[in-house]
Parts: sequence; structure tokens; C-alpha cells
Amino acid sequence: MIGIRYHHAIAWYRAFRAHGFVVQLWRIHRGIGMGGDQLVASLIGKEADAEHGDGIRDAEKQAYMAVIGEVAPLERDLVDDWTTSADVEKTKPHPDLIVAALEKAGGDDAVMIGDSVWDCKAAKAAKVPTIALLTGGFSDKELEEAGAAAVFESIAELRRDLDSTPLG
Repeated sequence: MIGIRYHHAIAWYRAFRAHGFVVQLWRIHRGIGMGGDQLVASLIGKEADAEHGDGIRDAEKQAYMAVIGEVAPLERDLVDDWTTSADVEKTKPHPDLIVAALEKAGGDDAVMIGDSVWDCKAAKAAKVPTIALLTGGFSDKELEEAGAAAVFESIAELRRDLDSTPLG
């Protein structure tokens, strides 16, 4: 989804503040793409997560739902089905979501398209090549170091140069 990363970052910021934690927005943004079960502990520590994490995650969901109408949808015709954090025990950067998606699709051959280092790391751990987009605020170098086989500025650029990718 276009803009989803930024809306989630603001929602997380508001959720942390509501629970007495001031976390710099840029730090939150860098964690978006990681599952909420991983993100909270990475930003405020495991002890604070154990005590406040569930409340913060609930507050983020509420804050995000308050702005969901502002999010422009991704072209959903690109996929037939979705895999979400509800389908797994561990979220990105763990490979569980990628493995669950492969199982849901009924195949072993796949290519991940993502826009965060967490997408790339999860796919790499699942031995799935990744095509990365710069839409997540990470640099091409960061995405490549995390395991991206190719990096594109946008979905439009990816479509134009599809033949030069692992999908081609």
C-alpha cells in the first residue's frame, strides 16, 4: 500500500506516547515492516514490552484504523491471497510469513517483493529471492545488504524492467 509505512509509523508513535514512551519517529519508521511482536521490544526493550507491549500494540491498531481512510490501496490484482501475522507465530524478520505464504500458494518457487530490510531478511532466511522497492524509505544499499537480488524505485519501474529480475 502506498503510504502505509508512514501511517503505521505515526500510529506507532501515538501508541508509544499514549503509554508514556517517547520514541523518535525515525526509529519507529526504520522498524516498520517488522512485526509488532518484534518492533515494540526492539524500540523499548524486552522488559517494557512484557509490561506494556500488548497495550501499545492495541493502541497502534486503533490509531492506524483512525487514519486507514487516508491510505491509498496497492493494486490488489497483483496477488490472489494475503498472508498476515495472524497466520504465524513469529513475524518478520523471521521467515515464518514467507514459509506460510509458500504453503498457502502450494509451491516452492517464489520471489518476494518487499520494501524493507525486514522483508529481505525474512525472505533470505526462507531462501526466497527478493525484489525490493525503495518505497519503504530504505536505501538500495541497505536493501541489497539485507539480501535483495534487485532494487527498483517503484512498482511502475519494476513492471517496465521485469525481464531483468528473478521474475523475468
